[in-house]
Amino acid sequence: MNRIWCTYDVQANKLYCSVCLAFTTKMNSFTTGLNDWRHVHQRIKEHENNIGNLLFDNQNRLQREEVKKCRQVLDQIINVIKLIGKCGLSIRGKRNEAAYLLNNESVDHGNFLELIILLSKYYVVLNEHLNSVKKKSENQHNRNSKGRGNLVTFLSHYTTDNIINIISNLIKSTISKKIKEANMFSVLLDTTQDISVMDQCSIFILKIVKIIKNKLKTVKMCNG
Repeated sequence: MNRIWCTYDVQANKLYCSVCLAFTTKMNSFTTGLNDWRHVHQRIKEHENNIGNLLFDNQNRLQREEVKKCRQVLDQIINVIKLIGKCGLSIRGKRNEAAYLLNNESVDHGNFLELIILLSKYYVVLNEHLNSVKKKSENQHNRNSKGRGNLVTFLSHYTTDNIINIISNLIKSTISKKIKEANMFSVLLDTTQDISVMDQCSIFILKIVKIIKNKLKTVKMCNG
């Protein structure tokens, strides 16, 4: 049987496990060297069962680290979208939004991408993600590949639109909950046309949170 993980040191006359030497921090007979030749077959069989667990644990650890980094990147992206929305600015630009163009500082990439590029100079995880995305996008562009393929950037308009929709639903849910908790409320609706001659509707809701009841006790004449 060909065991790729098993290596032999001629000078030390010992067997080693290349997987353990590369990934584990725990000491075992295959990291210090196995020379128990009487029970070598038993030790190898026992160790083979442990290698699978070691690789599985290492894979889980790498996956957890990747998930943590992705969450940190998404956290920055959500903060940027919230800031742009708070300032009432447009998120996307008209052009130059492809990831392979982000290295070109002489063009306008739109408010969202420009803020992401700026923040990446101060946040290591975001910088690593942005550099990785740009490199992969450049490779796809050089191969004349259409679309992004399986490239996940978190920078596309699909991501920003989904985040905006989620934030919108959360705001609506919060407003709805507060209205239901109110004693009374009034609704004011108004429409106007924007520059593209499209009707835009605004809904204002005034709610009464607490009713203060005063009891009139007496009326006195005031002499001026």
